[in-house]
Amino acid sequence: ALANGNYMVSSFNWHDPTGSFSGAATFGNGTIGTAGLVTSANSVIGTSFHNADAGPIRPTYDPARNRYLVPRPLSNIVSIFSFDTTTAITDGNLDNAATWNNGVPTALVNAVIPTGRTVTVNRDATIGSLSIANGGTLTMNANLNLTGALTLGGKIDTGAKTLGLSCSTSIFGASASNYIIGSVKKDFCATGAFDFPVGTTNGFSPVTTNVTALTVNPSSLTVKAVQGPQPNIHTSAEALQRYWTLTASGITADLTFNYLDSDVPVTANEGAFAIFKYDGFFSMPGGSVDTALNQGKITGVNTFSDWTLAQPNPVQIDNAQSFVHQHYLDFLNREPDAAGLAFWTNEITSCGSDSQCIEVKRINVSAAFFLSIEFQQSGYLVYRSYKSSFGNLPTSPVSITLSEFLSDAQ
Repeated sequence: ALANGNYMVSSFNWHDPTGSFSGAATFGNGTIGTAGLVTSANSVIGTSFHNADAGPIRPTYDPARNRYLVPRPLSNIVSIFSFDTTTAITDGNLDNAATWNNGVPTALVNAVIPTGRTVTVNRDATIGSLSIANGGTLTMNANLNLTGALTLGGKIDTGAKTLGLSCSTSIFGASASNYIIGSVKKDFCATGAFDFPVGTTNGFSPVTTNVTALTVNPSSLTVKAVQGPQPNIHTSAEALQRYWTLTASGITADLTFNYLDSDVPVTANEGAFAIFKYDGFFSMPGGSVDTALNQGKITGVNTFSDWTLAQPNPVQIDNAQSFVHQHYLDFLNREPDAAGLAFWTNEITSCGSDSQCIEVKRINVSAAFFLSIEFQQSGYLVYRSYKSSFGNLPTSPVSITLSEFLSDAQ
């Protein structure tokens, strides 16, 4: 018998209506029992041909897949009573057998949550496929991973946990009514497209990805939609009232962010929106915004963090952090390190609202970058210094070779 009370009846000596010794295997319902004549409609039956000189058929239970295998030796046939799907019959925890009609779902057993049932993930778990009917509820107090498909008939709220999807997982039924609130992690074993059906309590805002390169296999990408403006955006009244947090390992992807009309504040000029990326400071990495489709698109992304849409700040350079960030790009040809960015930004912001102090500090910061050893020993300044010091070679316009220059240049 199975853990849920269902069982298999083996009728080793059953004779078919012709009197032939055949044998039969009948699945029994643990709740209401099983009664009546054995027939081919309710049982796996043998025949005198299948079982001649082989004895009666004998089912074998496979606990890993929650199924019975019924071999017919002489015909090389195995019939399967499969119980790979288990359905919630009462509200309860995922790991409680009493919640299900065919035992606790596992990585090889699929789960169905019908209308009116609530299943709680009370500890980290991995199951096969998951199907949630309209009116069914999945509560996640722990992480849940799927090895099979996900069928949505409503919303899933992951809370502070993560719904993990395997490389082979596909999602069915996603829509403006059926989506995931919270973090979704997808493994990728190959390049290709995948739609993350994420959203927030006020609406559906999926992220469409096209993974173009993997540095490790499998790689993963985690996506979460967040309601409200990105907390560090320069002017929230001119920014999308939504952002997406993406984390990844080993992936390059094209991204499409889908937003709602209601995400655009009345104080914003949607036509001027650009894509913004925040990973300690804001940058505008390019891409495009289609206001007709409510989409922001960008290609070739291989670093991931927070993403949103907003109007570019017309006085962005007046922002102390942006001012310092631009100096790193212009003078040192690199992104700032966190400590350096914080130090030089503080040099300016320490003035408070004193405009004269700010002006002097900005000049001092610029001078510091110009006089920095990193700048003085890199790029065109090195090229000019060599030329000035050593003059021209008779047969060359400058006194150094390309290889000599490159060894010192940034």
